[in-house]
Amino acid sequence: MATRQKRIFNDVTQTVGNTPVVRLNGQFAMENTELLLKLEYYNPTASVKDRLSVGAINFAENSGQLQPGGTIVAASSGNLGIGLAAAGASRGYRVVIVIYEDTSYERKVVIQNLGAELVLTPKEDGVRGSVEEAERIARTTPGAFFVNQFIIPINREIHRETTGPEIWRDTAGEVDAAVIGVGSGGTISGIGTFLKEQNPDIKIFAVEPDNSAVLSGEEFNPHKIYGLGPNFKSPNFADEVVDEVLRVTEDEAAAVARDLAKHAGIPAGLSGGAAVAAAQQVAKRQDPTIRTIVTLIPDSADRYISSYLFQDAFDENGALRTDV
Repeated sequence: MATRQKRIFNDVTQTVGNTPVVRLNGQFAMENTELLLKLEYYNPTASVKDRLSVGAINFAENSGQLQPGGTIVAASSGNLGIGLAAAGASRGYRVVIVIYEDTSYERKVVIQNLGAELVLTPKEDGVRGSVEEAERIARTTPGAFFVNQFIIPINREIHRETTGPEIWRDTAGEVDAAVIGVGSGGTISGIGTFLKEQNPDIKIFAVEPDNSAVLSGEEFNPHKIYGLGPNFKSPNFADEVVDEVLRVTEDEAAAVARDLAKHAGIPAGLSGGAAVAAAQQVAKRQDPTIRTIVTLIPDSADRYISSYLFQDAFDENGALRTDV
């Protein structure tokens, strides 16, 4: 009789990665082009930022920058804060997350539920204001490690070492383009670098909000697509691996996210809706060199219940509607 082996993880941080890739079918099928979605909400706290959270903590521990009982500090639009709160709790660290005040209510609640301390910054200061406050807290807190996702090299490296190779493995190398939303820039830079190392002909498309197209050289404007389009160009954004920047409106992102939920059973958030909308833009070009497109669904719709994505789900009194 074959020996049975246990498959038990030592803690939650060991469960990050190896998320599934799913083909879009039905009404989402595109002529001559295959759309593939890598579902990052299968990570333990339901977002792609679990990869950076664990990677940053491992790096800090191995380099001696984070000692037992130390403090982790980060600025976040929500997902990194949740990932760090969970990973920090499992390793016994104090976690302080700085987040701008108009970030969705449920993200703040989840961060606190995981035992992290929450610091709010004015919404008009945007992401930059949160980063500056997090930097100040880290600088004045003994034993603190600052996870600055916009600068820290591990943000790129973790996706070059994990997410990119997973895409290459699961598609058996049959991928022509990757379409990825840009916030801190680490995800697209790491994935793009790895994929182009395997095949320089692979096209990498960045996605940003149409009304806040900083990567396209326009001014920042407040927008509703959490996780994308900070009010500055991130140093972790690698221009050299990006072939083109695509723009998606808030309405397009929300419409596609709702359609993915209702017609594909994929509860994508607004950033995922934006990525798929952009991938559809590429597919409609009918470029003969692009037959398989991969994109990421960074998180799940349950992070957006109090946001623009679900604005039609509640009546004027905040009660759940039953006629939608």
